[in-house]
Amino acid sequence: MNATGSLSDTGTMPRVPAMENAPRASAHLATEAQPASASERARGSGSLLGSRRLHVPHARSLIYIGIACVTGFFSYLALRGVDFAGVGRALAHSNYGWLVPALGAFGLAALARALRWRALFAPERPRAW
Repeated sequence: MNATGSLSDTGTMPRVPAMENAPRASAHLATEAQPASASERARGSGSLLGSRRLHVPHARSLIYIGIACVTGFFSYLALRGVDFAGVGRALAHSNYGWLVPALGAFGLAALARALRWRALFAPERPRAW
């Protein structure tokens, strides 16, 4: 590095004695750190590595597959003792007339909770007295 802290004219990094024998990251696993812009430094990258990001091919697909596996496993645990034929018979003999008042009560309860939270987090108003 030169006096300004940038790479030398040859484009190689200076030798650091403590890091000479350290393993190097493969080219497909890590990217070179790019100097962060002023807005990125102010915002913060949210990573301990700064502006470096690991590149894992198909990482988003792996995350979705993992979420699907976990969801499937817990769904199996929750539904393994359910008699689906009995559920179907119960739904066939249900009185759906009670569905409208139940949904109305649910809506009013949700509205009451929303108004309560709005009152709790309303900004303080100066008192008139």
